[in-house]
Amino acid sequence: MGLAREVVAVSGVVCMTNKIYYREVRGKVGFFGAVWRFLLVGWQILMLLWFWSYTASVTSLVESQSSDAGSLGATIGMGISWAYILFVWVCGTIILGLFVLLTRPPRILVPRE
Repeated sequence: MGLAREVVAVSGVVCMTNKIYYREVRGKVGFFGAVWRFLLVGWQILMLLWFWSYTASVTSLVESQSSDAGSLGATIGMGISWAYILFVWVCGTIILGLFVLLTRPPRILVPRE
């Protein structure tokens, strides 16, 4: 893990005790980091499409019920299914987000000359 392969961003930091100026050097995102970010974005898009398509298909079912009891039951079922979809969405996001955080590029403080 030497110095970063390529400088992506540099920002300034000052140590107030001995007045030394440092710059933060961030490395380039590696292959696995890019893969995990791609998977995270793909997961978000997939879950958004699932939520949208489910809502679109069930809304017509709720509106087509002839009785109030049938409409109420369909609405409750839709709410339970929404909760399940959101639970799966959040769990997947947490897992993939942890992998994204674990593969982030290194940051090194280098004294300015």
